[in-house]
Formats: sequence, C-alpha cells, structure tokens
Amino acid sequence: MLVVSNEKNIAFERRIPNRNEHDKIPPLLNFKIENIDMSHFDTEIDTSGLNCPLPLLKAKKALSTMQVGERLRVIATDRAAFIDIPVYCEISVHRLVDSSETVDELIFIIEKGEV
Repeated sequence: MLVVSNEKNIAFERRIPNRNEHDKIPPLLNFKIENIDMSHFDTEIDTSGLNCPLPLLKAKKALSTMQVGERLRVIATDRAAFIDIPVYCEISVHRLVDSSETVDELIFIIEKGEV
C-alpha cells in the first residue's frame, strides 16, 4: 500500500500492484473512464471549490432555465454534494441519471423533469 495525499492533505490509500498483477492490467487505451450516460449532457456547470449548499443551489438554478428532458452535468469537489444532489433528485421531479466519483471530484448527470 502507498499512502498519498491530495492538495487538501486528505490521505488516501492506493494499492500498488505486485509484478504478477501488473502483467494482467489492460493497456490504458482500452480503459473506459466514463459510461455512455455520463457523456451525454446538454449543459455543464463546474462548482469545483464551492462548499455546501452552493453546488446544489447552482444546479437548481441551471435546471430552472433548461427544457424538460435536457441533461445537466454537475462537477463538484464538496463531498456533501454526494448526499445533497441525489436527495434533491428524489424529492423533486428531476432524475439523477448517473453519478461518478474520482479522487478529487464528483460528477452528476441530472435530467430535468416535468414541472
């Protein structure tokens, strides 16, 4: 195990493969980072660096200007968004199509529902 920290000094562990496991890792060209749902969106907002509740508020504002069925991609760095945005989609008419998490960001695809 290798313990590293990101720019906010949050430690996380990264497993270093041994030689046998390394031989089984597929080439990077065959590695798929995003699935099909994550690549289809009409509008994108980047709320990186903003803290709760601003990522959700900016998403709500963007959704209010969109047409029914359009998709919004939200990029956030605040971990609270991982709770706030899915809960908001559950209690609203909007649908959380997909979400993903990397070491330093959260990505959400929200489809605007009928009001």
